[in-house]
Amino acid sequence: MNRVFPTLAATAVVLTGSPATGQQSTIPASSRLIQVAAGSESYGDWTVISVTDQVYMATTQNNAGSVFGTICSVEGCTALLNPKIQCVVGDSYPALVNSPGGAVSVELLCEDFGEGVLVYSFPIDDGVAEVMAVGGVLGMAFPMASGQFQVERFSLTGAARATARASQLAQGRTGTGRQNASDSSTL
Repeated sequence: MNRVFPTLAATAVVLTGSPATGQQSTIPASSRLIQVAAGSESYGDWTVISVTDQVYMATTQNNAGSVFGTICSVEGCTALLNPKIQCVVGDSYPALVNSPGGAVSVELLCEDFGEGVLVYSFPIDDGVAEVMAVGGVLGMAFPMASGQFQVERFSLTGAARATARASQLAQGRTGTGRQNASDSSTL
C-alpha cells in the first residue's frame, strides 16, 4: 500500500531540474504521462507541475540525475527524494540535510511511487523548512552499508517560491504565484 502517495497509483510523472540543462528523470506509473513542458511553472532551478487536479509537485534535479522536491495535496506538503539508491519499502533511513540555513537530521521513509519506482519521503517540519528557505545549495548525506556516505546536492534557487506555489495550487487557490515572491519566503 502506498502510504504517502496513494492518489498517484495511475500517474506517471516526468520530473525535471533546471530548464537550462534539459535533463529529465522519469518516475513511471501505470496509465498516463504528465509532460513537464505543458502547464509547468519555473522558479529558478525548480519546476512546479500538476500530478493530478489536487496534487502538485515542485522539483529540481542535480547533475547526477537525482530528483529532490516536494509533493503537495490538501493535506500539506511532503519532501521527496529519488537519489537512485535502493531501499526497502516501508523502512526508514537516517540522513543529514544541510544548507546555508543550517543542518537537520531526518528519517527518510522508503515509498513505492508507482510501478516499483522507489523514492524517499520525509515531512517538511520547521527545521527542514528553515534549511530550505535560505537558498543556496542543499546537501544530503546518507550512511551506506559500506561504511561510506552517499552525498547528494541540489540547488535551492527558487525552492521556496516553487513549494509555496505547489501548496497554493493543491489548496485550490489560484493566481500567478509569481507576484511579490522571493526565495527567502516561508515554505
